Amino acid sequence: MPLFFIGGSSFLLLMVSLLSVLKIYRSEPVFVFVSFSLLYIFLAWVVCGEGNWWVIDYVDSSNVFYGDDAYRFFLARSAWINPDLYSYNFVLPGFLLLDGTVVSVAKGDLFYARCIHGLLASFCLALLWQSGRTIGINRGVMTSAVVLMGMLPRFALTSLSFYGEAWLLFLICFLIFLYLRERYFIVSILASLMPLVRPEGMFFWLPLWFSLLLKRKWLEAAVMLLPGVVYFAYLNVIFSDLSQYGYWRLELRKILNKLVLNESAMEWINTYSLLLVLPSTLGWLYKPVRHLWPFLLGGFAWFSWLVLLFWCGLSDYEDRYTFILIPLMVLLWASFFTWLKNVVSGFSQQERWVSRSVVICATAVVVMHFSNMYMLKGSVKYIGGFATLKNVLAGRWEKIFLSHSEETVEEWKAAALKIESMLSADPGIDRLIVFDHVFYYHLDPYNIPEQVTVAYATNGYRVFHILFDGQVFAQHPGEEMYSYFDFSEPKYSSSEKRAIYVDLMPLNGYPYTWRFAGYQVHLFAYARSLSSRKKIEDAPTIDLELMKKAYDKWW
Repeated sequence: MPLFFIGGSSFLLLMVSLLSVLKIYRSEPVFVFVSFSLLYIFLAWVVCGEGNWWVIDYVDSSNVFYGDDAYRFFLARSAWINPDLYSYNFVLPGFLLLDGTVVSVAKGDLFYARCIHGLLASFCLALLWQSGRTIGINRGVMTSAVVLMGMLPRFALTSLSFYGEAWLLFLICFLIFLYLRERYFIVSILASLMPLVRPEGMFFWLPLWFSLLLKRKWLEAAVMLLPGVVYFAYLNVIFSDLSQYGYWRLELRKILNKLVLNESAMEWINTYSLLLVLPSTLGWLYKPVRHLWPFLLGGFAWFSWLVLLFWCGLSDYEDRYTFILIPLMVLLWASFFTWLKNVVSGFSQQERWVSRSVVICATAVVVMHFSNMYMLKGSVKYIGGFATLKNVLAGRWEKIFLSHSEETVEEWKAAALKIESMLSADPGIDRLIVFDHVFYYHLDPYNIPEQVTVAYATNGYRVFHILFDGQVFAQHPGEEMYSYFDFSEPKYSSSEKRAIYVDLMPLNGYPYTWRFAGYQVHLFAYARSLSSRKKIEDAPTIDLELMKKAYDKWW
């Protein structure tokens, strides 16, 4: 009950902010930080606190707290003990240093680490509000814009995650604030991290670097260059051929091209809605926002590159790829309505209608985003919007959302302890290959022997069974950063290499299988190679129907 009280109180406070009642307090940034901090801590507790872990993270076409989030959390916990991670381009060194610090401060606790992310996200909202006011955006419009941004499920949930995109968005918000105050030396330090947090950070780094050159800030421009140059030199020492740095991505792309995923270049409009996108595209009409041209140019370049990748079939659409554009869209959205208010200034009736339109538009965008949450959408479809809202406010979440019980979470922890004890007891095991992401939240990298390479199976065994007749593909730090594995029953010979593999498999009576809360842990002997036995070009394209047939056949 206290949790629902905190969540409900936060929600009501945010709605008050959205209606611009805050203008009587003149303390919007503080209010934004405090209220959103409460909301995000509440969300962190809901998804990974004591008791049930509620599954509320299905937004649009994908869920947030899945394999990439869990694996990155594990890698962040490994940041200070595994030097191979700093040449593993699934995560970049900027991410490792930042989230490695966060999980160290949180002492490896998932809930506290998410809370720190939530506080950072709330702080970014407050900074963005102040940045908007610095360029003269109307107070009420900017408050509505920031509340809109903070209430977007995609923003709230991804900010709590361990995706590199979360850190890149945080950096963008910090940099906009500092850039407007001409704190160029601090800007240069933070901006130097952008390409080292996510590769697309380079799209923002380059315009910012040129802007410093145009301002004759030679020292700051040099500072921006230094970390990237040092890392490039480091990679050239580590790899005999720098192309090795991306081999695993090429192999993974072959697999992903065989999966029927969303490849629409225009899907981002459905993600954010025309009521947000259309005003944002007209925000440049407000001249003061053009002062932020390095950020706007960087965002436009990244978005154009994404569209090109979609059209060329080199990438699939994921909501998180456009996540870093949210603060820019929100600033432009607020800029457009401020420009509109300026156009009609002096006509009180029209100006009043613009103010009402801001609130109505912001509310509609938030409602549409909530309606895109998969389980809420299903509940509204079957029992109606009012009944769904009543269930949410009354705390009857089990009628809408799935959850993992406290007992299930304890079984996950028990499974992690079992895996750690197996690794400790059998020095012949030098690979831990995990597909089921929940285990990454509980495995302690400090309890994993030094000789063990932890690999992430990028897909479930059903996919590998269809594509490669059961051969498993996994990515990992060290060596070539990927492997194909052939499994067999261990004989415990002196030359045998053994691996623990965590995933569901159709093995009836296999003696080396342990079951925990519906998950399976297997021990195998393995052979490793850098190419698949079966040509992936000969494999069928996998859709949901084919996956279902494979599942039905197994079980």
